[in-house]
Order: sequence, then C-alpha cells, then structure tokens
Amino acid sequence: MSGLPNYSSNINVEKKITPYIGYKVTKDAFMGNDKDNKKVEFKFDLDTKIAFDLNNIKSGFQWFKGDNSPPEKKMDAWVNGACTPAQQPSAMMDANGELKPWRRFAEIPCFNSILGTRLFNFDGVATYKSAQRIVAQWLENRSNQSDTVFLFKYEGIKLEVSERDKTRNLSIPNFVFLKEMTRPEGFEVLGTEQNASQSQSSDIPF
Repeated sequence: MSGLPNYSSNINVEKKITPYIGYKVTKDAFMGNDKDNKKVEFKFDLDTKIAFDLNNIKSGFQWFKGDNSPPEKKMDAWVNGACTPAQQPSAMMDANGELKPWRRFAEIPCFNSILGTRLFNFDGVATYKSAQRIVAQWLENRSNQSDTVFLFKYEGIKLEVSERDKTRNLSIPNFVFLKEMTRPEGFEVLGTEQNASQSQSSDIPF
C-alpha cells in the first residue's frame, strides 16, 4: 500500500506581482513598485489625468501585524455603487506586543499611459479622504453602466486641518472628475485575463 504522495508544486512558477501606487505623506510623493517589486517614485504633474475603474473598487478595514506579513482584511460589500460598510474589528496585539487598531482603506484600479494598470492604495487618513472624494464624484456623475471607467485630473495636494488633531494638517491628493468613458485599450481588469482586443477603446488621451 503506497503512502500519501508528495505535495505537488512547481517552484519555477513566477509569482504575479500586482502593480500598485499610493501617495506617501512622509515622502510627499506618489510611490509604487517596478517590475522587480522595488519601490519607485512616480511623477504627478498638475493636470495629470488618470482613469479610475470605480466599478471595481474595494474597501474595508485592514490590520498589519508589523512583521512584514500581508495585512488581514475585513471587506465592505459593494453592490451597484452602494457600499455596506464592514463592522470594525477589535484591536489586536501586533508583533511588538502592542494593541493595534484596524484602519480603513480603499483600493481602486487606475490607469494612464505612464502608470499602465495599477491598484491605487488609499490607506492613510489623508489618502482615505481623497478616496472618499473620488467616490462622491463618481456617484454624482455615473450613468450606472458597468463597463465604463472615470477620468480624473490631479490638481495637487490640498492641506486641511485634521478633525482629530487641530494642530495637524492633512495632505490630501486632490482629484477632480472630468468624464465617464469607455475603458481605454491597455487598462486591464485586475485579477482577470484580458486581451487588447477585448478593450473598449484605443483612444488614450492621457
């Protein structure tokens, strides 16, 4: 009688790296990763245009243990533009033995000709406010079509006094809605396979 077979895995399979970008307040810069998953800076000029796939937004709470392990997440439920927020979990003990709370985050797929397709992470107090304003403009202007994306223009960093700490200013990336549009060629649907022939439009005006 033969024993249990060995665990089968192909060590030559390359792990897929998800391209990301986010605004880092401490560096006053938009940071992301390159093809080797190393951190790099991306230049955002005033009037930089970027398309957001808001029909595929994800948000919720995340918690970092502090030992370089991936965050634990509790996700909101999004249905047709309506968000049912997740209940905030209780704080947990991190790798240093300290209680660390769960914090709000949002992730929105984005695209322009320089960035390509990336996941825009809004995971700080200031950047989360930026995501809230992007979503508000989306809800105000959307046509309820599921296959469109939304073009925004970057208008710099807006300083606002923190609601929690009146002695502190928040640096909030300011994106202003321009138009709803068909998905440009090259704007991949993250998490699925998509050929260029499946794209809705070859016109990339940004």
